[in-house]
Amino acid sequence: MLNQLLTHIQEGQGLSVEELAEELGTSPSMVTAMLGTLTRQGYLGKIEQTCSEACETCPLAKQCKVASKTTPQIWMLNTQ
Repeated sequence: MLNQLLTHIQEGQGLSVEELAEELGTSPSMVTAMLGTLTRQGYLGKIEQTCSEACETCPLAKQCKVASKTTPQIWMLNTQ
């Protein structure tokens, strides 16, 4: 399932944790745990955000899930 999660992130669909959980047939808490595991193993990195109300000028706006009313987080694959 970790490989499936990496594939979804690599495809850059901009899915929320809830959407990823639905796609993978698991719970949001499991997706959060898998994201943590992949980050600790060095496969993923977080893009640190400095969000403001000016989303339309943000270069990451297309990938962001601000509409979920939670703090958005964007994950990227580490290419090292």
